[in-house]
Amino acid sequence: MSQYSFLKKTVLFILIIMLALIPGTGCGLKDPVVADTTEIILHETFRDAETAIIETGGNKNTETTEADDGILNEETKEEGGKKEEKLTEEQIIARERLLLESQLKERLGIFYVSLPPYEKKDNPPIKAKGIYVTANSAGLEPRFENFIDMIDKTELNAMVIDVKNDHGLMTYPSQVPVVAEVMTGHFEPVRDINALIARLEEKNIYPIARIVVFRDPYLPGFYPEWAIQNKEGGAWKDRKGFYWMNPYEKKVWDYNIAIAKEAALAGFKEIQFDYVRFPEGAESLEAQSVFPGRNDVLKDEIIRDFLIYASEELKDYNVYVSADVFGVIATYFGDKDGIGQDWLKISEVADYIYPMVYPSHYSSGFFGLSVPDARPKQTILNAMKDAIKRNSTLENPACIRPWLQGFTATWIRGNIRYGPQQIREQIEAVQERGIDEFFIWNASNRYNIDSFLTEEEAEENRQFFKSQRENMGLDHTGNNSSDAFDEYMDYINKKNFKEAYLLQSTGFTMDLEHYGNWASDWTFDSVEVDIISSKDLNLKTVYEADIVFKKENMDFSLKKLSFEVFIENNVWKTRPPAVFIESMTRKYSK
Repeated sequence: MSQYSFLKKTVLFILIIMLALIPGTGCGLKDPVVADTTEIILHETFRDAETAIIETGGNKNTETTEADDGILNEETKEEGGKKEEKLTEEQIIARERLLLESQLKERLGIFYVSLPPYEKKDNPPIKAKGIYVTANSAGLEPRFENFIDMIDKTELNAMVIDVKNDHGLMTYPSQVPVVAEVMTGHFEPVRDINALIARLEEKNIYPIARIVVFRDPYLPGFYPEWAIQNKEGGAWKDRKGFYWMNPYEKKVWDYNIAIAKEAALAGFKEIQFDYVRFPEGAESLEAQSVFPGRNDVLKDEIIRDFLIYASEELKDYNVYVSADVFGVIATYFGDKDGIGQDWLKISEVADYIYPMVYPSHYSSGFFGLSVPDARPKQTILNAMKDAIKRNSTLENPACIRPWLQGFTATWIRGNIRYGPQQIREQIEAVQERGIDEFFIWNASNRYNIDSFLTEEEAEENRQFFKSQRENMGLDHTGNNSSDAFDEYMDYINKKNFKEAYLLQSTGFTMDLEHYGNWASDWTFDSVEVDIISSKDLNLKTVYEADIVFKKENMDFSLKKLSFEVFIENNVWKTRPPAVFIESMTRKYSK
């Protein structure tokens, strides 16, 4: 064996050990530009290896030269029978790349997608406003150009484009081995995704790749064992006859993440995972189905873990990671419907969260409205208030981008027709809540340009709502400091710890579960508050109040307590004094 071959195999062995020791990064892709630690280590190791070869004057046999260095243009010179090799920076990088690709291909197998380029394009966060576009619309050039023209003339600046749709079908031909296998015989509407992305870049339109994850009627035809299983045998189907993939099956994760990586390489700037949930009807689902690999992991935990894993796998691909969620989970606490979606668990690991707050999707009585579909503005104001309050409890929450209703829900009793006016009402309700991003959903991709303002008009609107909030001292939920303090004390009095948690500043040191555990030790029956004075300081109001805790026929009074109320994550929050907190769990003796 030549000295060169021996050294090279030694280097490869060292590299494998070093790669195994490289730690993973944390969850949540909060910044798409990350340090390529692996590249740095490989680069330095190869440089050291080449230096060693030069210093030892190692000769390579002809077979090794042809096999290992056919891609290189080497400069050599002979001195005293010794060969000196000089490798350019590009040659060293090319060799590093080949090694990494080989290792990646071996690790991923049928889910292999090539590495991202070393140099990354700028991908700064933007305030995205856009529309949903299907594969067929994207593949029809005249229609697609009409969308581009509409965006060019209005406040809009983004498109969510199907990459893998609700039927499990791809929009463009995939080079991922397993995806290509599954899509055999399917005609993809977009034949050149790179040209489509280039057109969007030319018009400065932000492209988002929508990937439907766990509802996939197509994939079980090839890999039925990856699907939710029926207790009576075979893959389980929902009431509409659709198959769903098993969220506990990691191969399902890798399948969709491979599609996401390929979309990122094509130039999409954000990966939006839709149907990141279990099927509806949790009770009947549990009675009929089996989830291989469940191992007592809760549904909302496995959905969160999928998003963490996806963010980790995509961290070098220069994209943001987002998730579509049901709008009602912003109002519910926890995974109330058993579909695996908990607002707090998803928002803390995603970059963007897209609540589907279509008024038609709220049942009669929601938000105190008999027909929410007929009250678009009020429905959106309430939905956004709940979403903002929940986000405010997280130190680094996902940015909220709501899906708004761009269709008429004819199946709703008491529905109204949705045209430009109703769409405008929803957009302005979002803006009133201090959110400058939105997307319009219409499954048929029918959009009216009259629904949107010009960029200049939209900016005027934004400034109007911002000034209105500032002049009235309102947070993004519509409360002033006095409202927020009164609400907080009212929730404490009613021992409604969940709502109180949303309005109390804990310094992000206590989550809802721990707050609830503490609340279970509250010993009072009720609390009376008498505000003596208030003082407005810089971005803060201090309320001085007398407090009376009542327990059966006993009272416990605290005089002149100071409560600080200030803006935290766009919401007025109350910070009670330590003596108040201690008194909530004090022991009473008769």
